[in-house]
Amino acid sequence: MSDAPAPSAVPTPARPWRDRLREGSVEFFGCDLRSLAAMRMGLGAILLVDLWVRSKYIWVFYSDEGVLPREALLEHFSRDIYISTHMASGTAEFQGVLFVIAAIAAVCLMVGYRTRLATVVSWVLLIGIQIRMPLVLQSGDVVLRLLLFWCMFLPLGARASVDALQKPDLTPPPKTYVSAATVALGVQLSVIYVFTAVLKTGRAWWDGTAATMALQIDHFATPFAKWMLTWPDEMLAAGNYAVLGWEYVGPALLLIPFFFGPTRTFVVFGFYALHIGFRLGLEIGLFSAICMAGWTAFLPAWFWDTFTRWKPSLGPPIRPSRLNNTLATGFLALVVAWNFSTIKALKYSVPSEVRWVGRVLRLDQKWEMFAPYPLKDDGWYVMPGELRNGQEVDVWRDGATVTYDKPELVSAMYPDQRWRKYMRNIWLKKYKKTRLYFGKWVCRSWNREHRGGETLKTFKIVFMREDTLPDRQEKEPREVKIWTHDCFKKTQEQ
Repeated sequence: MSDAPAPSAVPTPARPWRDRLREGSVEFFGCDLRSLAAMRMGLGAILLVDLWVRSKYIWVFYSDEGVLPREALLEHFSRDIYISTHMASGTAEFQGVLFVIAAIAAVCLMVGYRTRLATVVSWVLLIGIQIRMPLVLQSGDVVLRLLLFWCMFLPLGARASVDALQKPDLTPPPKTYVSAATVALGVQLSVIYVFTAVLKTGRAWWDGTAATMALQIDHFATPFAKWMLTWPDEMLAAGNYAVLGWEYVGPALLLIPFFFGPTRTFVVFGFYALHIGFRLGLEIGLFSAICMAGWTAFLPAWFWDTFTRWKPSLGPPIRPSRLNNTLATGFLALVVAWNFSTIKALKYSVPSEVRWVGRVLRLDQKWEMFAPYPLKDDGWYVMPGELRNGQEVDVWRDGATVTYDKPELVSAMYPDQRWRKYMRNIWLKKYKKTRLYFGKWVCRSWNREHRGGETLKTFKIVFMREDTLPDRQEKEPREVKIWTHDCFKKTQEQ
């Protein structure tokens, strides 16, 4: 029996610093494929909900019998019209067919079946819908089309998809994917918040009263907003500065290279919290859900490995093509330049030689959300109409008795966010020419359902303007008549 000491364990050789740097760079600049899959499912579901909401008023907003016929669209919005599938016909039936195709593509995207094709089709049809009816668009629509654009350059179907299940014999994909497109997606999401903060130059944001002003906008305010207005000024001012600060700090935290997993998870959930807060206080449609789906792409591998059992086997890295990286880099440069052009003080504009590319691909963007300050002109609609039998009714409230009193919840006067945005826009002077087509639609829709003495002869559009004042002051609303319409007169005068 030997008395020689047992050999010590052989130490594991340290990995070369280049390997550690390479792995860190992939994690820093890339996206976990599980996160891309989660974003894909979220975007597919959002597209379906958006189509469902739009479809309820398909003939109102997307047919030539609605509030903006194609002829009027070409006349007043020709600068913004490029390629739109929905401009091919003005019938509601044709629009319905395109909606069905878009819904099929959205389902395919959600489940990951022929994912890249589904993403391309969804993006093309979404742009077509948005171009067809610009008066119902809000910031969430811009974010959605931009997310879908960058998704065309990403392997969304590599995990948790039908595509992945159909290729079980192939080497499994890696945990993380990195390319120019993953960088572009992160930059795109970041500039939304950084530039909206930069554009918030109004005094209200810096003296802490902007949050209070935003919650007073009856056009958007929810019951939760009404409750928040009972809070002390100090609490609302703290929320004001928290929003403004996070819009600057949140994207910057993405650049922290240490404690990467917990830090990036904190950033993503920080944006979740921001958007949940927005949605609780304001009727802003799918905006919050869209932004939250986008941020899901940046949940790090640490999150999935720590809090879930989703730990797939790993394979060699997916290498994007040179064309993929080149295109994504070029489009990212255009997006960054476009955002800098929105800052008036810089007196910079995107060169016309490339500006048309941004317009055609709908990469154009300007993040003026409550910038430079929240809306100051607020109010509600009253539309007194005269029937043939001499009766006066409010045609906006389905024939109710005319009253100019303020509703208990103004935001509830609108069927959904599309109507809310449309009615806000026809109040604006730059869209005053579109009021004619709204008037014609009101007459057609009312007289389609009423006969004889209940036929509508004339009606007025009255906006009860109630300006938002600082320090929660209240101002007496005033009647502003923005349109008078005769249902049986060929020519109309404002």
